[in-house]
Amino acid sequence: MNNLKLCRFCHQKGQIDLNQDKSGEVLKKINLVVSYKFELRPELSPLLCKECFKDIKTSYAFQMKCLKHEHLLRKRAKIMAPEVKVDSYSTDINETNTASLLSDSGLQVLRQNIKQLNDQIATMKQDKILFVDKIKILEQERDDLKRSLMQYTITLPEITKNISSLLSRMEQQFVNMNTRIIPDNYVETRARSPIVSISVNQKSCDLDDEMVIGDVNEDDDEEELLLKGVTTIWDPSAHHSNFYTVLVPRRPIT
Repeated sequence: MNNLKLCRFCHQKGQIDLNQDKSGEVLKKINLVVSYKFELRPELSPLLCKECFKDIKTSYAFQMKCLKHEHLLRKRAKIMAPEVKVDSYSTDINETNTASLLSDSGLQVLRQNIKQLNDQIATMKQDKILFVDKIKILEQERDDLKRSLMQYTITLPEITKNISSLLSRMEQQFVNMNTRIIPDNYVETRARSPIVSISVNQKSCDLDDEMVIGDVNEDDDEEELLLKGVTTIWDPSAHHSNFYTVLVPRRPIT
């Protein structure tokens, strides 16, 4: 049988003559479906069988669905694909291979974007691991600080007690350093507080004996002071404001 009377695709008996397709619609559909340039040449058969023609229409419809879906996907995902000038996604396509070019370029861009997204996901996972490790380090530092604070809290009362004792000894030393004998057998004692506390040794003592510090208050009246052996209280306004002068007899009153 002459090959010019057979179907171009399956080489069965051809029933549809492409030369009768004056509008060229069938030829456009074929070129959209097949991957090579389909042309009508004198040395090639212009015929198609009904089965192949049916397959071409089905493949063309499916190809158009894919193009529309790709357009919606690009629009929704806002993928910056290279622009290809086409009139529409309908059957009115001026250039035969434009739709195929759009399909190939769109898929390539999708693959590139998917690869970029996968790289970003891998980077985010690595950042998450580093962030978790940093949180663990910070938690460890927090626990160390808590333990250090507990140690300082435990030793704080002891430190406060030692400071109080040290201040008391320093004040006592200060009072002793500022105690001197005056000619009329009295002892002048200067303390840092307006409430003066001194203790008088009521036992007989020689002139070389030191006076014992003890209880005398600023608000004591004359009689109470006399009973405690204090005969004169020097006015603090005559001296430095941080001192208060008390005169105490060196020997008890008999």
